[in-house]
Amino acid sequence: MHRHWLQHEVQARCPLCGVEGEKGAVLSTDHVLPGLPPVTLLRCPACGAAFLQDLTPPDYETGMAEMLDYYVEQGAGIDLIVAPLLRLPPRSIRRCLEVGCSFGFALDFSRHAFGWEVLGVDPSPLAAAGAEALGLPVRRSYFSANLDLGPEPFELAVCSEVLEHIAEPHALLAAIHDRLSPEGLLVLSTPNLALVRPETPEGALGRALSPGLHLVLYDRRALVRVLEQAGFAAVHVEESPETLRAFAARSPAALARLRPADPPAERALLRGYFEARAESAPPASALACGMAYRHFKECVNAGLHDEAAASRTRLARIYRERFDLDLEKPALEAGRRLPFNLTGALFFSGILELNGLRRPDKAAAAFAAAIAAGSLLQESQNPFGLCDGETEALLAQSRKHLPMALAARPAMERERTVREIEAPLRPETGVIAGLAARLFSRLRQRRLLLIAERFVAPIARLSGVVLPLDVIARRPAARLRLVLAIDGADATHDYRAATLSSPPLSPEESLRLHFAPFDAPAGTPFLLGVLDLSGAAEAPLAADLRAVRAVAAGRPPITLACRGEGERTSADPLPDERGIAAFRVAPAGGPAGLGVRAVYRLDAFWCDPHGLYLRGWVHAHEHRVRALRVESAGRSTRVDTFADRPDLLAFYPGHEHVRHSGFAVYLPCPPGHPVHLTLETDGGPASLPLPLPEGPLPPWPASPGDDDGYDVLSPMLRRFVELANARGGRVLQVGSRTPAGLEGMPPRPLLRGPVTGLDIHPGHYVDLVGDAHTLSRFLRERSVDAVVSGSVLEHLQAPWLFAAEVNRVLKPGGLVYHEAPGAWPAHAQPNDFWRMSAEGLRALFGPASGFEVLAARDAGPVAMIPGPQWRQRHLDMPTVPAYAMAEILARKVEEIPPGAVAWPLAVGASEERARRYPVAGLRVAPAPREGPP
Repeated sequence: MHRHWLQHEVQARCPLCGVEGEKGAVLSTDHVLPGLPPVTLLRCPACGAAFLQDLTPPDYETGMAEMLDYYVEQGAGIDLIVAPLLRLPPRSIRRCLEVGCSFGFALDFSRHAFGWEVLGVDPSPLAAAGAEALGLPVRRSYFSANLDLGPEPFELAVCSEVLEHIAEPHALLAAIHDRLSPEGLLVLSTPNLALVRPETPEGALGRALSPGLHLVLYDRRALVRVLEQAGFAAVHVEESPETLRAFAARSPAALARLRPADPPAERALLRGYFEARAESAPPASALACGMAYRHFKECVNAGLHDEAAASRTRLARIYRERFDLDLEKPALEAGRRLPFNLTGALFFSGILELNGLRRPDKAAAAFAAAIAAGSLLQESQNPFGLCDGETEALLAQSRKHLPMALAARPAMERERTVREIEAPLRPETGVIAGLAARLFSRLRQRRLLLIAERFVAPIARLSGVVLPLDVIARRPAARLRLVLAIDGADATHDYRAATLSSPPLSPEESLRLHFAPFDAPAGTPFLLGVLDLSGAAEAPLAADLRAVRAVAAGRPPITLACRGEGERTSADPLPDERGIAAFRVAPAGGPAGLGVRAVYRLDAFWCDPHGLYLRGWVHAHEHRVRALRVESAGRSTRVDTFADRPDLLAFYPGHEHVRHSGFAVYLPCPPGHPVHLTLETDGGPASLPLPLPEGPLPPWPASPGDDDGYDVLSPMLRRFVELANARGGRVLQVGSRTPAGLEGMPPRPLLRGPVTGLDIHPGHYVDLVGDAHTLSRFLRERSVDAVVSGSVLEHLQAPWLFAAEVNRVLKPGGLVYHEAPGAWPAHAQPNDFWRMSAEGLRALFGPASGFEVLAARDAGPVAMIPGPQWRQRHLDMPTVPAYAMAEILARKVEEIPPGAVAWPLAVGASEERARRYPVAGLRVAPAPREGPP
């Protein structure tokens, strides 16, 4: 597809916010459907959404039928579709509605896994085919408020990858809102607009755009806005690089039902569903093919090798019946009809052979066939704009795993293996396998990479690393080359290298590498490569460094034990400037080959000047861990009691004792020193360094809008400004007194209408001096159009009285925005009374006070660290984020009678106490006017 990135303005009306005017033209691209003119994507500066200049939708009632087999065999990401449903307690749902159900996989899974009563609405031929194949109740129609779905409401509505197809979504979302029960929940997903940028890979960009089919694309802010405008009182959005997933409810209580993800249980449910459908579907159908492949993939990913082998047999049988294709030796002639999931089936066959059945020759053959099949499928699908994402990803993985499979063969057998798997893929046999043939040619000429990884140095002046040999030692080589380089640096300048001849390595031991220090700051990313030099002329080092860099590019960094120049001992030999000195480190507990292997994971971590806290699990494979000791800075603490971790049985099914491997420990020690973990196991002791993460675990959540410059203007305050400017009229700013030099603080400079400032003390931007508890003494009832405050509510003795007073002075439909601290140090004493959460603000400015909540949120995660006296009782406290601030945007919808909100607070006493708010550091402005304006 041809794409052109644009940088000009276009006059247009935004379908989301309705604002007319200039819109930025983002890009022009071919239509996804052949024969239709190109489309242009525009971006609205007011609401942040992007939309097509031509918002004409395609005909979903008659088109798209040709995509049926592709969608069912490969295109449908069923695991992603059903993932949000697994976050709900099954018994909280009785009736489930899916708008835009397509083939109906989410409905079918819900019925199979949970027993829900389901109903789908979709006009497309895909929905008709799914209703017939799966036996689903589906209304083949466009969804609208007038569509008869029966008298009963639904506890759950699902709208997966639909919103982007709708030019003006407000009516659709409002109609869904009205079909839900009072505790009902909408689960919605849509592509993430953040993907639309030039550096995004073509496949991911194409899936997000689907030009001509996707009419409107959303960022987090636009999605929250449109859901709130549809009447949803509570909205929670989760963001991944490619997808926005929203949970929207009619009441906050419905969102409280959401459960954390439980991946092992969820994958087991999916495997059961895929297997049941693969068995019940007609053997030669697209449904049987798609479900059998998905079951096979899930089994391989779960490490269930026996079950995966049986599942592959079923998939091979379906391939023979449906395509007359042999999965083990597929004939890949050009023009032949192939399964859309063939690349994945061959890749996961290779993984099963390599890791489960230990047959690297068959694994190499499978990876080679996957390369050829993936290239062929991509060439055939590109003209139609089809890009499922998985095919391209597994094609890339097959290219990486083929050398690994060949490296697992003895050196003298590799050439024969290459000849055997190359023969059926020669171009003259009609296979489009030039890429595979070129790969084989390179493999003959070049050394093999055993590993290529990235790691981040936790210290400056890096001068040593510990290299585990569990992967390298299982691939015997006569000579090895070790290379280290700074990621992104000149390959011929900043590197260290060594060559080992006939290294007698054991998987249980490690190599300790010493070298002249790299002069780089802590946090610098490094590349590590190990290459097989057996039977090959030694290549220039620069070429090997480029190869390591190419393979490791983009990989997440691994963790290695590192040491700095200051940690060297006098006995350590210092190599030459570019060399590496390597030392074998035998495992703890005995000679090489007889040590105890151990793995661990940290689930929670924090440290402060007084000590560090760790919570996680540790596993020594066939040996049970009886005790562990954590050591740092000459201090240690011992753990003899372990917590239950039954979830780990899914990953180590042969080791029943792994269910007793959880630990939590607090070690009083100064920060910054290396940490070691020593295990006492049935097989002897084991000791390993414990690299600590660079931040707390679990990582703090990102607040919505943090990427939009929250420190300057939060998205919710920005929206208040937009709505207030559109409404016009007077704005009241409560707590308007401003220090000298900060006169330009928002939101005042952004508001177009007149702003009246009120404060308890005179000062800059203060027009009225008085107590906020008695606003109606200074302002006439129903005289202002909006009220705004920032960090004021915590200083009011009775903020509920303030909320009632705001209602009295606001016009009907008037707006309010307030921000208050949630977790913040005490300040402005003695007038610091309260801390607020988003739910607390909902109570203050909700229906009881005559308001409709448009949006509310907690923002700015912070850690609360217990003092030394509290530590042993609250060790997990710093790993659970609090929120620095809470904010709310609401609209007045009804009057409240005088006296409906009361508190035994005398007016004079309130004002007297309010005047105790400190004024130090503020320059007094001219005296303000008094009395009602």
